[in-house]
Amino acid sequence: FKAGEESQQTTVAKSALDYDYLNEEYELIYDPTKMSGKHEIAVEVYDQDRFTKNDIIGLVNIDVLPSLNRETQIDLFLQPQEDKKDDQIKSQELENSDQKLGKISLSMIYLSEQDQIKQREQEESNKQKSEEELNKIKEVQKRRKNEEIQRIADEEKRIAEEKRKQKERQDASYIKGVVKFKNISVRNLKKMDIFSKTDPFVVFKAGEESQQTTVAKSALDYDYLNEEYELIY
Repeated sequence: FKAGEESQQTTVAKSALDYDYLNEEYELIYDPTKMSGKHEIAVEVYDQDRFTKNDIIGLVNIDVLPSLNRETQIDLFLQPQEDKKDDQIKSQELENSDQKLGKISLSMIYLSEQDQIKQREQEESNKQKSEEELNKIKEVQKRRKNEEIQRIADEEKRIAEEKRKQKERQDASYIKGVVKFKNISVRNLKKMDIFSKTDPFVVFKAGEESQQTTVAKSALDYDYLNEEYELIY
C-alpha cells in the first residue's frame, strides 16, 4: 500500500493463488501536501522472489474520497504495471477491467486526523471495557470453580463423617460373646496333592482365637458330623 512516500506491506503468503490476510490491518498517513495533486492510494501485488527482485503481478489505484468517514468494500481487478502512468488518472470502469492478473479485495476508510484520534481513543476505550468484562467473567468463573471445589470437598467430608458414624453404630452392635459353629461340610474341593488326594480340614479364626476341625482323609466332599466349635468374640 502506497501513499506518496508512505508505504505498508502485508505478510507473505506461501505458494498461494488465493489467500485471505486474516486479522491484518494497515494504516497510511494521507497528506495532500505530499501527494503532488494525486488523490489515490496505490495498491500493488507482488510475487516474492528469494533470489532476485520481487516480481509485480499487478496493481490498482484507489481514490480515497469515496471512503471518507465510511468503511468501503473494494473489489478490483489487478492492472498491468506498464498501463499505469504517473500523470494519468484512469476511470473506475477502466480500473476494473479484467486483465487476467487476478483480483484484490479489501475494506478501506479515510479519516481525518481528528477522527482518527477519536477512533483510536474509542478503540482503546472499547478494548479496556472488553478487558474489564473479560476479567469479570474470569473472576466469576474462578469463584464458581472454587465454590464447586468447596462443595465437592464438603460433600466428601459429609459422606466420610456419615460413614464414620455408621461404622460406630455398627461397631456398637457387636457385643462380647461366643460364636458357635456346627453342621460343617465342604463340597467340590480342588485336588491339591500330586496323587489326587486331598485331606481337608477347616479352621475358624477370630482375632488370636482359632479352632480346627478334624482332618478328612482323601475327600473332596465331607461332612464333619457331630463336630461343634466355639470362639470367644
